[in-house]
Amino acid sequence: MASRPGSHLETGITEVAETGKPVKLTSTVPSGISLGILVQCDPSNTGSQCVIGDKNVVAKKTLGETRGIVLETKQIPVRIEISDPTQLYVDAAASKDRVIWTAIVG
Repeated sequence: MASRPGSHLETGITEVAETGKPVKLTSTVPSGISLGILVQCDPSNTGSQCVIGDKNVVAKKTLGETRGIVLETKQIPVRIEISDPTQLYVDAAASKDRVIWTAIVG
C-alpha cells in the first residue's frame, strides 16, 4: 500500500473480558479520517477465533450462531474499510482473548 502524505497509523489491543459479551474495538475516534483498519487475533489467545462486526457479533462455533467476520488465531490481518472504527465490536471464543488492530488514518 502506497503512503499518502500526512497519513499515519494508530494501533491498539482490545480484550474481550467475557465471551458472549461483545466490546467496542475502540472508544477513540482516530485523529483524522480513517481509511481503514487492519484487525487480527492476538497470536497468544487461548481460543481459536474472534469475530468482528456490529454490536450483535457472536463468536460461537455452533452452526448458524456465529455472527460477524471470523478471525482465526493464526490468520493474517483482515482489512475493514470504515470511517469510524468506534462502530466495530469484537467477541471471542474464550474470555480474556484479544484482537490487535492498526487504523490507517489520512
